[in-house]
Amino acid sequence: VMESHERSGLTAKAFYGWLQERAGNRVVVDKSPTYALDLEALHNAEHGFEEPRYIHLIRDPLAMSHSFESYHMDQILPLLENPYSGRTLGELVWTLSHRNILEFAEIVPAERLLRLRFEELVADPRSAMTEVSRFLGVDFEESLVRPYENLESKMVDGLYSESTPMGDTRLLERDHIDPKAAITVTPTAADQVLGKPTRHLVRQLGDGGGQTTEAAGRRRFADAARRRRATGNSRD
Repeated sequence: VMESHERSGLTAKAFYGWLQERAGNRVVVDKSPTYALDLEALHNAEHGFEEPRYIHLIRDPLAMSHSFESYHMDQILPLLENPYSGRTLGELVWTLSHRNILEFAEIVPAERLLRLRFEELVADPRSAMTEVSRFLGVDFEESLVRPYENLESKMVDGLYSESTPMGDTRLLERDHIDPKAAITVTPTAADQVLGKPTRHLVRQLGDGGGQTTEAAGRRRFADAARRRRATGNSRD
C-alpha cells in the first residue's frame, strides 16, 4: 500500500486524508515523537488537520536520558554525526523537543492540548487513561490499562520477522504496566548536573526545578500505591 502511494506521489496530507476516510468514525492517532524535534512538522500538523488534539507526554529528563542511552536511540534517530555521549544526547533531545512543544503550544487552544506525565501514567494508569479518553472524546476501555494483552493482534512487530518492536525493543519482555518504571534511575552526582536550558524547562513544565530525582518518583509511586490499596486494586 505504501509503495503504491509513494509511486503516485501522494502528499503526506493527502495520505492522512486517505487514512481518515478508511477510519470512518474512528480517531486517527499519530505517535511520532521525532516530530517534536522539528517545529515546522508541528505547525504542519496544526495547519493540515481540522482542530487536531495533542498529547504532550513529559518524562523526567534524567530518566529519559538514561533510557535513551540504554535503548541506543542515537542509532535509531536520524541525527547528524556528533561528539556527544548517549546520555548527553538524550538530554539534548529532551530539551529541544520540549522547547519546541512549548513554543508550538502557544498557538494551540488549551482545550486541544493535554499534558501527561510519564511517572503518573505508569503509577496510576487508570486515572491517566481515563483523562486521555475524556480528552479525546472516546469511551474508556479496560484494554487501555492492559496494553500487553493480545499483542498478536496489534502492530508491535518490527520491519522484519526477526526485528524487535520499533517503539519499545523490550515490549515483549513485559506483561503489565510496571509502576517501578518511574523510579528505575538512581541519580549519581554527575547525573544531577543537568544543563541550564534543561533545568529552565523543568521549571517551565511545572516540576518546580527540584523534582528530577529518584525521590520524586518514589513519592508518586507511593501515592499511587496508597490509592490502589484504598480501592482494592493491586495491579493495573
